Amino acid sequence: MYKFIVPLGIATCISIMGLIIAAPSYCQEDEASKTKTIDGNVVSADWEESLITVKWLRESGEIDYEETTLYVPERLKISEGGDAIGLMDVKVGAHVIVEYYENDETPTAKSITVIE
Repeated sequence: MYKFIVPLGIATCISIMGLIIAAPSYCQEDEASKTKTIDGNVVSADWEESLITVKWLRESGEIDYEETTLYVPERLKISEGGDAIGLMDVKVGAHVIVEYYENDETPTAKSITVIE
């Protein structure tokens, strides 16, 4: 009777470990698939509400611009020329590349790079 319990227990442990190891990588893939990038110019920046609006050229086969307002988390990495800057240092009209997550409410910025 014990001959079957030990192998069954080992097989169960191995299966559970496989699920535990696979779960984080599955979540990362799902998160990465939701990440989008826009390349455009800053139309407005609201430091009090932590929002930035970027006007960018939509790639729909015709010349058409779209504006996207994004939430900027307090500790978000914003860089300009390799230096870290704050949201209040981002000027209206600046050329930026923004990686962001789509969600049900306001899209959330993942990174902002100011292009010189």
